Amino acid sequence: MAPAETEYGDRSAGLPDGVHLARLGRRLAAFAIDVILPYLVLVIGLILLGTDGPNVPSMICGVLVAGWAALSWWLYATRAAGVGMRLLGLQVVGLHDGRPIGWGRALLRGVILLLLCASTIVLIIMAALMLTQRRRQGWHDLAADSVVIEARPLAPPRTKITEPAVAPAAVDHEFVSLIEEPDDHEPGDQHVDDLQQPARPVERTDLIEEVEPEQETRVAAAVQSSGEADPDEPAPLPPNQGWLVVLEDGRQVPINRLVLVGRNPQPRAGEDDVQLIKVVDEARTVSKTHLAINVDARGVSITDRGSTNGTAITDADGGYELLVPEVPRRIHTPGYLISFGKHKIRIARSAR
Repeated sequence: MAPAETEYGDRSAGLPDGVHLARLGRRLAAFAIDVILPYLVLVIGLILLGTDGPNVPSMICGVLVAGWAALSWWLYATRAAGVGMRLLGLQVVGLHDGRPIGWGRALLRGVILLLLCASTIVLIIMAALMLTQRRRQGWHDLAADSVVIEARPLAPPRTKITEPAVAPAAVDHEFVSLIEEPDDHEPGDQHVDDLQQPARPVERTDLIEEVEPEQETRVAAAVQSSGEADPDEPAPLPPNQGWLVVLEDGRQVPINRLVLVGRNPQPRAGEDDVQLIKVVDEARTVSKTHLAINVDARGVSITDRGSTNGTAITDADGGYELLVPEVPRRIHTPGYLISFGKHKIRIARSAR
């Protein structure tokens, strides 16, 4: 498909809703603050150096330049912005997670930028290329896998999530039984048309999957609790039940099979039981089959289907992540916002 219109610049860059690319003019001003000030101090130190060798004033200038470099390294590595970018409201964050880039990548980015500064012509060429690059990344950004954005609240450091333990034999058996069960739906795929249409009344029987009594018994038996269980408290749902896609108009689509989202989503070979969410997107920021949402015994996963403009997810803490095409991203909790093109949907979960 054709590249997205430039008026949707941030979303066509695959960034989630609320994350905006920094303008090159402000980036240049921030760069000038970060570089020109220590450069002037260094020049003064060289002038004071004279012909008699090092002296106290020149050594003080050297210490100031080294201190500035160390301060900038620390700020970019842990606070996502040096002095210049903080003054102008910009941040350097990881392209795929929206968090500070850390010590190693900050050092790599800074060293490459200093080497590029050795040639004015090279800097001009890079700036010209950045104007045509959809994420406005320079060579130093590409090397560090970083992107410069407008300042926003930084997400806390990512914590490691332990997936729920599932017995392998039970998973295999359940997976096979789901495949072998006959399709209870009418021939043909189900469609949820046009994310931008007003909400239409939907019969609850179309949105809620009925749970068989035998399955409820198995779930209740599998729940381990310490002490007596509260009879009024509902039993927790198993990881593969209760998930919903909340559309932009508020409609809710249950995730009880493979869900494909796009302008004209089409299942691949072997994908027989699917639900299609068709998006009306005149700006063509959404691919024909943009992303897939699946559910299994471990919960929900989101997969970008090789879209042109990419897919991003934002968690409840504000941290975002660009999905790697064709690599499923596991979702453990509801509340994630999925941004694709100029559209977005949310992952939710019912209480029962």
